[in-house]
Amino acid sequence: MADPTAQDARRVGFIGLGAMGSGIAHNLHKYLQANGNRSLRVWNRTLSKADDLVSQGATLVPGGPSELSGTCDIIFSMLFDDASLLATAVKILGSAKTGLIWVDCTTVDPAAAKTVEEKARASGVTFMCCPVFGRPDAAREKRLVAALAGDDTGKVVVQPYVESFSRAVMDLGDEAYKASQMKLMGNFFILSSMEMIAEAQCLADKTGLTRDNLLDFIDHLLPAPLLQGYAARIASDNYTNTAEQPGFSVTGALKDITLIRKMAADHDMTLPITDITIRHLERQKREADPDMDMTSAAAAIRLENGLKE
Repeated sequence: MADPTAQDARRVGFIGLGAMGSGIAHNLHKYLQANGNRSLRVWNRTLSKADDLVSQGATLVPGGPSELSGTCDIIFSMLFDDASLLATAVKILGSAKTGLIWVDCTTVDPAAAKTVEEKARASGVTFMCCPVFGRPDAAREKRLVAALAGDDTGKVVVQPYVESFSRAVMDLGDEAYKASQMKLMGNFFILSSMEMIAEAQCLADKTGLTRDNLLDFIDHLLPAPLLQGYAARIASDNYTNTAEQPGFSVTGALKDITLIRKMAADHDMTLPITDITIRHLERQKREADPDMDMTSAAAAIRLENGLKE
């Protein structure tokens, strides 16, 4: 593994420049530039998504994960699901230079993370999980909360890089997959809160209370930015994700909540609120736009209860 004190000499790569990955990569690149490091080396399946970073001095690596793993000391990745993680692992582990540290930020099944961790260890690669809590705007503004787990020496090496895009870093121990478990646990809180607010808003509409009444209640009794943000979006019936108002799609939410239900089942537990939330998200995906924000599940709840969207 690379010397923890040799930070300035390290080559750092980033794979996956979607809505979340782009924000993380921009902050990571700024950190590297501010600390005298080489430019961030980046790759995305759609190469044009790297244009903005390249215009700011980052280096596009056309060879993708295989080339990055053979030339970088540290690689960060923000992918979509288990399949993309496992496919990327084949390329990275097949070409990795000695001492490579790979930090994956994808929300995946802990079993998939554990599989990659074992394969990485056999290949001489230090694999770490670092999923994050926050939306794309939080990624851009360095307001993410990161859940980091893996080799203790590796954590010392990557901590400053993770701090470059996070407001807080949770240490989940030395087994990488534990961070994946924590991410799903956190998403269970988040998705359940969204479902609760959407149902409460529907009940308020049916009883004749105003939407402002519910927003005032949350502001006074539950003044958490997460709850306030979901409540405001549901109250406005504005579910379209844009650059100015980024969010998390119905498709992405369904992927994550299905993983949550699987994790519970793997530990002989049922989560009734998860089944209800899945029902509403699936209806919204089937009858509306799956790229709309996940809070659009509120529309499915309204229809289910005899109200207009």
